[in-house]
Amino acid sequence: MGRTKSAHQRTMTNLDTPSRPDLPRGFPFGHYLAHPEFILCAIPKCGCSTAKRWLCRAMHDDPSAIQGGAIHKHCRDRYALLNLPPRKARKRLDESPVFTILRDPALRLASAYAAKFVARGPLDFSSKPVIERVQLGESITYDAEAETAHAASTTTLPISTAADYDRGITFREFVAYLEATPDKDLNPHWRPQSNFLATPMAFTGTAEHLSWSLAQISDRMNLNTPIPEDRPQRAQQPASGPNLADTPAGDLRAQNLTPGAADLFDNDLQARVQARYAQDFQLHADAARPG
Repeated sequence: MGRTKSAHQRTMTNLDTPSRPDLPRGFPFGHYLAHPEFILCAIPKCGCSTAKRWLCRAMHDDPSAIQGGAIHKHCRDRYALLNLPPRKARKRLDESPVFTILRDPALRLASAYAAKFVARGPLDFSSKPVIERVQLGESITYDAEAETAHAASTTTLPISTAADYDRGITFREFVAYLEATPDKDLNPHWRPQSNFLATPMAFTGTAEHLSWSLAQISDRMNLNTPIPEDRPQRAQQPASGPNLADTPAGDLRAQNLTPGAADLFDNDLQARVQARYAQDFQLHADAARPG
């Protein structure tokens, strides 16, 4: 005999699973994480580390021993729809409610810049290609190698001696790069959030109210998983002094500064990011919030 859905499963399917149009080419299956009763679309720099740890606990998979960024590989290897044959992945999408968390696009960019260009150093996998493109353009000659720490191992990367990796780039240069680069060529940490939402969502919360958003998902799915408390977002901290939009990341790192959005944005950059990520700003404005 085939398996019979529980009344709860039937209710969730009938009420919360929208019809899904044909999926676009390059659908981001690696960011869609499957629980037996729902799917979490985990968008980078949108509270995804906390949401993934919460998902692990909902799967009775204790994440406490998983260090830092290793949670991303852990969830991708265990729960991503990318691991299923395409037809099975599509079937899960058709049968499951999908939830996601969005973040204010300006805060997300400030957080990504501080994490990947300032804190991580010049040879982070995500920032290195951007530094090379901004400083050298499309013509890059790799004529040396350098070691960089990646996860729990050390990796050797090709580098160009013409690039000043230690300087890095300024936030203003970063925004110019984002304006000049098509969405498909952007790293997921600063790719528009709208690019990840190529299928209808049953619920969209916000990173600014992450605990409340995860509680809404828990209530809908009758989960008993503990809800993590909201933590202060460094990107939302007040300005620490003069605007830092034109200070290279390497100088910020040397001064042990971790800039927030108020440190990096001026009126010009705010308007340009608003235009570049217009759809994301609207999606975030439309997302669910307390009250």
